[in-house]
Amino acid sequence: MRMEFSAAHIAGVLECPVQHIAHMGQIVLPDGPANGSGHRAQYSFRNILEMMITERLRSFGVPQKRIQRYLAALRKAHNRWLEIDGPDEGWIVLDRVSRWAAGSTLAGAVEVLALTTPADALIAVDLGRLKQALRHKIVMDVFSD
Repeated sequence: MRMEFSAAHIAGVLECPVQHIAHMGQIVLPDGPANGSGHRAQYSFRNILEMMITERLRSFGVPQKRIQRYLAALRKAHNRWLEIDGPDEGWIVLDRVSRWAAGSTLAGAVEVLALTTPADALIAVDLGRLKQALRHKIVMDVFSD
């Protein structure tokens, strides 16, 4: 089942202005891009989750280019972290020198990151919690219509 959402729908789900979703398009490319005049971009569950991750990382001052690299790597990961039918548990951790890792648990993600050099400070994003919140918002939005 493929779910597609318009920018207006996402703005309602994420409780933000539509312009904010359009601005996020600089980082998160929609899975269904607009094809000419009169056609609107269609975003997937993964795209919305990417927007939520972007917001969390931006709040810590992570630069846009780094966020784009992290999201691209997560999209390619065999674990399917960002997919609606991917694992319900997952963590992303970043250290102060822009290294990152993902894992099923927070400890697992930190362990992967520490394989090269132990980190003394981290930013952690709970993917599982974001996915659950997003699913809940989408379901509530559907039933409120």
